[in-house]
Amino acid sequence: MDLKQWMIPVASAAMLMAAADAAWAQDRGDRGGRQAGQALAQIDLDGDGVISEAEFVDARLARAESRFLRRDRNGDGVISADDFEDVERPEPPEGADREAFRACVAEALGVELPEPREPGDRLAEVDLNGDEAIDLDEALISAEARALERFAILDGNGDGFVDRDEIRASLAQASELREIRRACRDQQAAVASFLEG
Repeated sequence: MDLKQWMIPVASAAMLMAAADAAWAQDRGDRGGRQAGQALAQIDLDGDGVISEAEFVDARLARAESRFLRRDRNGDGVISADDFEDVERPEPPEGADREAFRACVAEALGVELPEPREPGDRLAEVDLNGDEAIDLDEALISAEARALERFAILDGNGDGFVDRDEIRASLAQASELREIRRACRDQQAAVASFLEG
C-alpha cells in the first residue's frame, strides 16, 4: 500500500472520530445555546435580546484596542513588523506539511481555500500611512472594517440585528471548522508516525 492509499483510511477515521466527538458534545446538552446566550449577554448592552451593528462594532473595537495594547510590548504606541510577525499563525509549519493540512481542510469543507496571507501583507493592509508600523488609530480603523464585514455575515436574515439563533449557527460553524482542523492535524500526525515507524 503506498502512502496515498494509506492516508485515505487515516483521513476517514479522523473524520469519523471528529463526528463522534461532535455527537458526544451534543449529547451533553445545548452547549451552543448556552454559548450563544453568553455571547448575547456580553454584547447586547441595551438588553433588547439582539445585537445591533453598533453594539457588535463597539465590542470588536474594545477587543481590538485590548489586543493592540498587549502586542505593543515596548509601550511605544505602535506595533512594528517584529511585533506583528510574532503573532501566532493558525496553520502548521511551512512547506509540505502546511500544504497537506490546507488540502485536507479544503477537501473536508468542499471549498477552495484562499492563499494564506503573510504577516507582512497583513501589516501593509493596516498600515495606512506607510510608516511600517501600526498605531492604535490604524488598528481601530481596520478592526471596524472587519467588524462590519463580520456582522454582515452573522446577520443571516439581513434584518440589521444578530439574534441568539444566528449566534448559535455561527458557533456551530466555528466548532465544525475546529473539528475539521483537528482531524486534519491528527491525520498529519498519523502519517508522520507511520513514516517514522
